[in-house]
Amino acid sequence: MAEGLSLGARLRALPFEVRQYLLITGNYLAFTLTDGALRMLVVLMAVMLAAVLLLSLVRLKADLGRTRSKPKFSEVFSKSRAINVLAAARLCLFASRDVWFVVALPVFLYDQHGLSHWTVGGLLAIWIIGYGGVQTQAPRLTALIRGSAPALTAFWAAALAGLPALLALALPKEEA
Repeated sequence: MAEGLSLGARLRALPFEVRQYLLITGNYLAFTLTDGALRMLVVLMAVMLAAVLLLSLVRLKADLGRTRSKPKFSEVFSKSRAINVLAAARLCLFASRDVWFVVALPVFLYDQHGLSHWTVGGLLAIWIIGYGGVQTQAPRLTALIRGSAPALTAFWAAALAGLPALLALALPKEEA
């Protein structure tokens, strides 16, 4: 971007998804930094949930989600063994990720590193916000790199292994 552009012009030059992400994240952070923000967030969430409940009671049909015939247990699975194995692997992957972020990581950060509950919560909130930002740009980033499937797989494996390696190198060394 040109150096002479104003902040507004620079923001307008960004892709729509990035501007939308920055707007939502900025508003969220500004609101949470104000006095009484936590109480207001809880009230706002309760109001929004009540609005969703009222809209769903009014707009949704009573038979929504009901099937006319109950499928057999075996019909729930795919006929392809490969699809079933992939589905089971994804289930295990997402379950382990959730257990790690909800239980293990906060306990580890609190117990082993002596971080306060607020610090742990703040770090995880920053991680989630940053992760959302990366997800908005993932299609553009992956489209930039061309090549065969094995070469792309090797590239992304090496690139994604680099971050944990850097984190491991950054950890303080303990004396034996």
